[in-house]
Amino acid sequence: DRKDLLLPGQQADLLEMVASTAEKVKTPLAVVVLSGSVVDLSAADSDSRVGAILWVGYPGQAGGDAIADALFGVTNTFGRSPVTWYTNAFTEEAHLDDYAMRPDPSRGYPGRTHRFYTGRPLYPFGHGLRYTAFEFELVARAVSRFENSRSGVAAGADRVATAYAAARNVGERDGDEVLLLFAAPPLAGQHGRPRQVLLNFARLRDVVPGERREAAFSLTLQDFELVDETGQRAVASGRWRLWLGPRLAGKSARHEAEIEVEVRHSGGDVLFM
Repeated sequence: DRKDLLLPGQQADLLEMVASTAEKVKTPLAVVVLSGSVVDLSAADSDSRVGAILWVGYPGQAGGDAIADALFGVTNTFGRSPVTWYTNAFTEEAHLDDYAMRPDPSRGYPGRTHRFYTGRPLYPFGHGLRYTAFEFELVARAVSRFENSRSGVAAGADRVATAYAAARNVGERDGDEVLLLFAAPPLAGQHGRPRQVLLNFARLRDVVPGERREAAFSLTLQDFELVDETGQRAVASGRWRLWLGPRLAGKSARHEAEIEVEVRHSGGDVLFM
């Protein structure tokens, strides 16, 4: 029922009027967006008069108190975006009722969602800010069959690796951080394969300034499976890249770890290297 991703009705005019007034009276302006899906916020994002944008979805009965606590800094427990934020230019490349996930260069279709979208989003899936800053580390280690047997992991769900993620609060305030573990499969974005996948996530609560907190992600064979053209799932052999996301320009290489999954077809075994 939508023809574009623009703010509905007179919302854009209202934003301009409020921004103009805020500038005249030298008052900070925060834009609070209540929406169940993506709207184009590029105008607000590029407006120097707008100091913050807060997306709250449909917050419910206690939403007013929660929004006030967030805007006035009472809480610092923000999450990360569960969707990819497109600009309205997306509607020039795709019909909003076209739900094909994979891109189709033959008709200029860029695909949908963070797994396949080839365009440049306004905000990527997993984007999110908080009132402090974190530095991250990520390493991955293979898990032996002996370790699995000792831990009692069921056959067919054996761990092949553990990814160890760490976040250090380098800001001046206590706060939560949400770690998102992404991976890119071999030949990512080619032959119908996703550009990236979300393997797991974890929230680190109330991390104080200077504190370093860790999270361990168990990775099983299912995490390295892809669906082929026939709808069958199979482990994708080759080099997989792991990182804490969303991936942003200028991040240090220590934020990433590379692992390799190799399938030995003759014996049916899967080796993690």
